[in-house]
Amino acid sequence: MGDVQLRIFRSAEDARENSMLEAIEVDAENPAWSSPWLSVSYHSKYYGVGTVHHYESALARAEFTGKLNGDSHCFKEFELRMTKGWN
Repeated sequence: MGDVQLRIFRSAEDARENSMLEAIEVDAENPAWSSPWLSVSYHSKYYGVGTVHHYESALARAEFTGKLNGDSHCFKEFELRMTKGWN
């Protein structure tokens, strides 16, 4: 499986500009050589099924909770929730 990447922006205007400097970067990967991992604002953490990690974005002081759920037929199932919005 390849990795999944996304950017979270504060506003539609910021999203249209698509600037890395104005976005929270999120990456998830299931590499063949190690455990699956999830990264928020370049802070990577490894996961086993049921593992929960907390993140805080230095850019926005936004807070997130990440969890690895059970696998589906073909994919790892990550859950990422923003628990506190931009400051």
